[in-house]
Order: sequence, then structure tokens, then C-alpha cells
Amino acid sequence: MNQLNIQERARIIACLVEGCSLRSTVRLTGFAKRTVSRVMVENGQGLRLSTMTSLMRNLTCKVIQVDEIWNFTYCKTGHIPPHLKDVKGIGDTWTWIAIDANTKLIPSWARWRPQ
Repeated sequence: MNQLNIQERARIIACLVEGCSLRSTVRLTGFAKRTVSRVMVENGQGLRLSTMTSLMRNLTCKVIQVDEIWNFTYCKTGHIPPHLKDVKGIGDTWTWIAIDANTKLIPSWARWRPQ
């Protein structure tokens, strides 16, 4: 299995941080979509474990904006085929996000799928 060096990983993350989509990052870097996805997930897990738990303490947020995002996994809840009715994780998915209006910091988010 090929391992990406730190410069290659940095190129991928730099594209994503600049707001490039997954597909445009693939085009710009020349790496496979699966590779870009894997680097993105690994980086996110590392940030969650280090930055989010150690630095996001005693925040001085004054104005918090809260919003929800609705999406679906596989299909909408009303269109789940009978043979998939009892499969967990299929159907509507809601993500709630809190954003500091001044700094654009995201101190909290949560995901919920109806059972």
C-alpha cells in the first residue's frame, strides 16, 4: 500500500480548507477520490481528538446562531423499500450546528437519525 508523505497530505488538506469540493481536489492533486476522502477523514479525526477537546474550552462566544441541516441516507424515510425498513441508518438525517456569529467558530454540532 502506498503511503502519502506529509507534503502530499498537505496539498490535499490545503485544497479542502480553501473550499474546493472533493472532486475538484481530486482533479487538482491527481490523487484518487478514495485517497482524498481517507485523508479528509483521518485529518478530521485527529482534529477532533486534539484541537476540539483541548483548545475549545472557556469560549467567549457572545452571539450563537443555530441552524439545522436535513439530508437523507440512501433514501427519504417515506420511500424506504419494505426490505430495508428495519435497517438502522437509512432515511432522514438531521444535523444541528451552532456557529459563533462574530468569529464563525463552530463550537458544537450534533447528528440525529430517527429510529
